[in-house]
Amino acid sequence: MTSLEMEHIIEEVEHSLAVEHMTMTETEKDNLRKVGRGEMTYRDLIAQYVADAKRLAASHG
Repeated sequence: MTSLEMEHIIEEVEHSLAVEHMTMTETEKDNLRKVGRGEMTYRDLIAQYVADAKRLAASHG
């Protein structure tokens, strides 16, 4: 996948989220770029998001 293709995909995802009144952060976009470049797997990305959510939940509990 080329860098241009990745940017088009990210734009499509961003627009799809906007329809649902959701936003995509620059960090989320960067994470998708890392996956596209093979620097991170989807499994790693999901694990990172789950760990972040658990830390957030623990900070409010």
